[in-house]
Amino acid sequence: MAYADYYERALTNGVLSIQRGTEPGIMIYFLPMNPGGSKAVSGQGGWGTPTASFWCCYGTGPSNVSLDPIAWSLLTFLLTFFYAVAATESFSKLGDSIYFEEEGAVPTLYVIQFISSTLNWRSGELTLQQNTQQVSSLDDHFRVQFTVASANKVIQQHEFYAV
Repeated sequence: MAYADYYERALTNGVLSIQRGTEPGIMIYFLPMNPGGSKAVSGQGGWGTPTASFWCCYGTGPSNVSLDPIAWSLLTFLLTFFYAVAATESFSKLGDSIYFEEEGAVPTLYVIQFISSTLNWRSGELTLQQNTQQVSSLDDHFRVQFTVASANKVIQQHEFYAV
């Protein structure tokens, strides 16, 4: 649980931030930070296309995340050492850590990411379904709905809003 906030920042700011809306394959290569700079007109970079214009840097998206020096050193080492694996798996692991379980006399389930998903939680003998509205920078609220079921019977259903 110690790295849950980091994981969320890395996913949101480092991976999802370089994707353009919901269009597959449209990712930013270079984001100029100069005054008047633009994603659309960035010289040799800019947005990719669905079927071409893929750059090797797509695998290092997490480098956009603000990290402390120790975490940055570790991440740099791992990306350098496992570059081929990291580049290939960065976008395929988006649903990897939505939930975490803490073992004990009473097992505890943590929801780490608000991503639409279904979990068959064997230890708790429950099924948790999470439905989340897609969030954009224009939204003034966030909505997530949880449905908890046991033996295919709905036990509880909750809807949460955050402003």
